Amino acid sequence: MARETNYLVDVDGNAVSEWYKVRGQDCLDCNGTSECTIKKDESVSLCTSVTFSQEVSIGFDAVKSAISASMSVSTAYTEQQCNSTTMGIECKWDDDLQHSVWAQNQLTRIYGYTRRRCNFKKDDKGDVTVWSKDYIIDTPNGSVNTGCSALCEATQYPA
Repeated sequence: MARETNYLVDVDGNAVSEWYKVRGQDCLDCNGTSECTIKKDESVSLCTSVTFSQEVSIGFDAVKSAISASMSVSTAYTEQQCNSTTMGIECKWDDDLQHSVWAQNQLTRIYGYTRRRCNFKKDDKGDVTVWSKDYIIDTPNGSVNTGCSALCEATQYPA
């Protein structure tokens, strides 16, 4: 039996995280002002944790379940990476309302698969995929988008 393991990895830098409220900026009250502005630099730590795990199980029964056997092989790998960056915040409002500042991380998206192929008969008819595992990993790239369009009571950033 001939066997081969294939890996495909590709990178797409056009992903972003979910929006989140910036810590320390829960609410900015612009009531009674003609113009309300916030301009500051905020330090943020962007962390990602990646776990690769793979499990392959094989089972078979023979002689009407008188003999049964199974085998399982698994492996796992975890890595965490943190980067610190400074996020420049600048928002301006003129509507006498209470606002909150939001942010989202720009991400590098890595996707691909791991695949095991076997040619059981060692012939020219080709091989078959025995198992395959797809994956998508998003890692912060150090850039942050800021959002100024949410009011204080917002639980999600407006689309």
